[in-house]
Amino acid sequence: MAKSKKTPKKRTGGPYLSAAVFCDNVVEGADGAMSAIRIIDHVTIAIPADAPPDVPSEDKRLLAQVWALVALKRGDAAGPHEIRFVTHSPSGKSEVTAVRQILFRDEPYSGANMRINFQVGIKEGGLFWVDVFVGKRLMTRMPLQITVKRQEATPAPNEVKQKPKPRRKRK
Repeated sequence: MAKSKKTPKKRTGGPYLSAAVFCDNVVEGADGAMSAIRIIDHVTIAIPADAPPDVPSEDKRLLAQVWALVALKRGDAAGPHEIRFVTHSPSGKSEVTAVRQILFRDEPYSGANMRINFQVGIKEGGLFWVDVFVGKRLMTRMPLQITVKRQEATPAPNEVKQKPKPRRKRK
């Protein structure tokens, strides 16, 4: 009895996530290649000492701004795809913060890089999560810790008190 040849199964899958990071900046080269500058997962927002005491609050939010680089590879998922970013605040509220349309080329190794400027109005610091969806499929979750710090008031130059110099004992 002759052995039957098995036809290899066609692989199906994709798109695949290559990278998803927050950073200070994303630089795009002339050839389209992207570089994430200073990858971060924590941001501190300084509030001036003379800011009203109710900043930040529900009515007086602070703007947190950070860049993100998200890179996807096509795999066997050719064609157009919707990429959705959903931000979850420490209070539990969620909102769609960005939507992008991408189109993968014909080559299975092709991909799409996205440079996203996230701007979120915050009323308090804490751990924020950004979910990255391709269609309805959750690809990853990106954490971002935001710390809000009020600066200390510095006294005016004429208000600075000088410490007395220590006296030496005479023998």
